[in-house]
Amino acid sequence: MLGATTDVADRAAYADRRRTRRIDGIEITDWFACDFTLEEIRQLRAKQPMPERDQAMNGAFQIPTLKEVIDLASRSRPSWAAMSGSIRKPSTQPSIKR
Repeated sequence: MLGATTDVADRAAYADRRRTRRIDGIEITDWFACDFTLEEIRQLRAKQPMPERDQAMNGAFQIPTLKEVIDLASRSRPSWAAMSGSIRKPSTQPSIKR
């Protein structure tokens, strides 16, 4: 679902993509990633879904691909790992969770 975490609701071109689907027995109306191409999703911008958090960065970032997330995790080395001298490679097996 893209409505809470992207600016899709602000884009008139995608208004007709809003759908109601039954997920785990619950009717949910939103924009679903499966109704978009990667090129279309890359046009969207991320936003903070929690209104009590800082909204200053809304619209500043593209939605990353799984490969981009994996590449970023592979390049990043948390400070705790630097201190301990050990680092685990990120898992590259995607999973679907509900």
